[in-house]
Amino acid sequence: MESWRGFVNEVEFEACPVPTVDVDTFLSGLELAMMEPEAQKDYIEKLKGSRTRVKNLNRIIEIGGFLTGLVAVGTGGTALIGAGFVAIVANLWRSRQETQSDKKTNAIMKMLCIDGALLDTIDNDVETLYWTNSDLRDKIEAYIINARQPGGGADPMPNFTAHLVNWLNTDDDSPYKVAGQTGPDTDIVAR
Repeated sequence: MESWRGFVNEVEFEACPVPTVDVDTFLSGLELAMMEPEAQKDYIEKLKGSRTRVKNLNRIIEIGGFLTGLVAVGTGGTALIGAGFVAIVANLWRSRQETQSDKKTNAIMKMLCIDGALLDTIDNDVETLYWTNSDLRDKIEAYIINARQPGGGADPMPNFTAHLVNWLNTDDDSPYKVAGQTGPDTDIVAR
């Protein structure tokens, strides 16, 4: 747990207040979704032999099924997993913007601690500004690198909603931040 606390302070992510999946389980499902079908079988057999992951095998397979088709198939590696993670978050937000979310999309959003109701209240152009101007991509990649270190995998999912709310309220690129004026009348809050 100590490594998570240091990481939260270093990368400025809060833990998801209602965790539905831990980081390692989600990333393992993401890795599975990014593999060719033949490689998936070998990966599942490898997971069955791993003491730490075998207890979450059904959840990993479920998450892999949810994510299949949302990310490009590749060979793995931290950089590709980071890019896949960012692509998933971007695809979820775009689906929400285009009102094409379904049960699968909503389940993944819940796993990633993304509040769809907040996204519904924010203009699509503001979300685009957030993606363009926030440090979210860098933080996700740093987060994955840390989570894949020994002892870092059972950490809770970060609170992406809190990151968005913080950016909306504090970043100069956010139209919700009014220069020199802060307080309950101008801040966006998460419930």
